[in-house]
Amino acid sequence: MRRIIRKKPKSLLSKSSMFLIVSFILFCVGLLPFLITQDTKAGEIKKTMPAFPGRVLGDVSNEQKGMILNKPGVVLISTYYNFSLVIQSSAGYPELSGKSYKITTGGIGSGFAISPDGYVVTNGHVVKEPDKYLAYDGISLASDKILEDILATEFYKIYGRNPTESEMKEMMPVLIQQLGGIDQVIMTLYQAYKAGEVKMDDIKRDVYVQSGISVSGTKIPVGDAYQAEVKAADYDGFSDDGEITGKDIGIIKVPAENMPTTVLGDSSKIQVGDKINIIGYPGAATFQEFLSKESTLEPSMTAGIISAIKSMKDGTQVFQTDAALTHGNSGGPAFTESGEVIGIASMIAVEQGQQKFGFSYLRPISVAMEFIRSNNIENKQGSTDEHYKKALEMYWESHYSAAKKEFEIVKNLYSKHVDAQDYITKCEGAISRGEDVPYVEPGTFNWRKYALWIGIVGGVIFLIIIFAIIFFVAKKGKTPPSTTQAQVSPAPQKPSPAAPKAVSTPAPKDIIETKTPKKPS
Repeated sequence: MRRIIRKKPKSLLSKSSMFLIVSFILFCVGLLPFLITQDTKAGEIKKTMPAFPGRVLGDVSNEQKGMILNKPGVVLISTYYNFSLVIQSSAGYPELSGKSYKITTGGIGSGFAISPDGYVVTNGHVVKEPDKYLAYDGISLASDKILEDILATEFYKIYGRNPTESEMKEMMPVLIQQLGGIDQVIMTLYQAYKAGEVKMDDIKRDVYVQSGISVSGTKIPVGDAYQAEVKAADYDGFSDDGEITGKDIGIIKVPAENMPTTVLGDSSKIQVGDKINIIGYPGAATFQEFLSKESTLEPSMTAGIISAIKSMKDGTQVFQTDAALTHGNSGGPAFTESGEVIGIASMIAVEQGQQKFGFSYLRPISVAMEFIRSNNIENKQGSTDEHYKKALEMYWESHYSAAKKEFEIVKNLYSKHVDAQDYITKCEGAISRGEDVPYVEPGTFNWRKYALWIGIVGGVIFLIIIFAIIFFVAKKGKTPPSTTQAQVSPAPQKPSPAAPKAVSTPAPKDIIETKTPKKPS
């Protein structure tokens, strides 16, 4: 009798083992980004990746981003005048005839770059002082010296010698009282200027765009970094009836390359109630004895709304705002929430010689566009702006190593970009604290981005295979064991003498051959 054993089917486990391994690997890949960003030490889990990317400085709103991006394009403008004030005749005081006084005066304002090659927009009155105002300033500055000369001349006439310092100090109050006070002396001399008895000679104007450098992380002001050429200055002061003569727009040019710029918007779309942000250098906040010198490079930002849209006497439009403005803000840009310049800080409300806070006025950027076009200037951004924007976006997403490289490019393109050095220092600090998140260039497959989904898919496949194996094993346990089927061969016959011996044929590997034992004789 021969028993035939059927070939045993391959186990499901052997077939699915490869799928099981692959799904487990996929599941692990999904966990990898979370595992590599944690450092377990002394039973504590220290997160090396910030919970919210870019929160080194806190959440940054779109409005804040616009201000940070535009700040490097705002500049401090200093205008200096040097001239001689000459008393040509008595001018009310015969003692002063022929006297000459050296005068240095000036002021500060704000401005904003509109092209990488150094074109800057500001107010006309920031870069141009009409002669009548310049003369009054000069007389006011020289008033102390003028009074000393009057006193010395009169003293010499009486005593035949020059007074001593103590005598001058003692007699000066008496002289001022006799002349009607210092204001009366200034006004008398100013009227003499208007009559042609006092003149200004050798007037020289120097306009500088204030910038700086960074040394070991410290901002150092450089007063004469850029000397500007005045391309346009439409301003001639106030008329007798209080009307501003000119549109009060100034265009200057500095010899710069790759200068940070601002983007000009459409002021015709502005409506009452729109939010605005103004960047500039108000004198009250820029120059204080308790502030460091490098602080002069930090512009101030103020916020407000468009309170009203009004018209000047010449018909040109102005925006009224409640944003805080004062002397020094003149010429500074007013930005929309999207970061576009729509106005220029120009005027403040004054009542009885005192500023009325909360009531200031902006020249629409459309007024400046007339002068920009007439000078063939194109408002555009350059390489410095592109790299700075890219660097900031990386920084806000905690890609500090990548951001640091971009900030270094910015610094190489424009060495006076002090904000770039600030961010380089901040990036280095964040990297040293282990807060850096690797940056993946756009267009490159970011496995971290899809790792979680890969892990989820792998985990699901892993569980499906596990349940399938459990189900198969349970089902197999209920099936009767396979029987060995025996095939009975016919009873053997006695071979005839002439019959040859049978040659056994090798059985197949899955058939076991058995012989029936012979009966004893």
